[in-house]
Amino acid sequence: MSAPPIRPAPVPPELLDQPLDFLLAEHQRQKEMCGLLEAAASGQETADAATAILLDFLERELPLHRADEEDDLYGLMRRRCQPEDGIEALLDRLAMPAGLEEALAATLSGRRADAPIAGLAMQVTLFVTPLRLHFAYANAILIPLGRRRLRRSDLAGLARRMRERRGMPPEPAG
Repeated sequence: MSAPPIRPAPVPPELLDQPLDFLLAEHQRQKEMCGLLEAAASGQETADAATAILLDFLERELPLHRADEEDDLYGLMRRRCQPEDGIEALLDRLAMPAGLEEALAATLSGRRADAPIAGLAMQVTLFVTPLRLHFAYANAILIPLGRRRLRRSDLAGLARRMRERRGMPPEPAG
């Protein structure tokens, strides 16, 4: 019997006060979740033990992160970037194919205990490959560009919306 999979540690909520740093930390955590997905798909992790962790990631955590970026950060970047920044081309590169996480979540939630999941490895590959490209572009280009272009007020508003999205008070305590 193998040990239960190790769930990547959550990003400390106080990092929300620095929203670009929070997004970088979330990307690192999501890279770790991609590794857990691949381990489950390859049989290195028992799918039973990993399923709850992975479903929480796909159905709760990833949609929050996507909203942070797509609903808030990208709009701020469009408003603040200069034409030479090529923000639209960058945002096109950051776009994830629609429906991949929903399909993967449906496959994981519909599985029978201890039964191999037909096609899971291919679904995982189709999911993690563009996600890793997203991390590369976001971490190397988008976040540094945001550090240069976004104003303090933009970052404060972004932090407030991210906190509210997570059911936290809009301003940090104390």
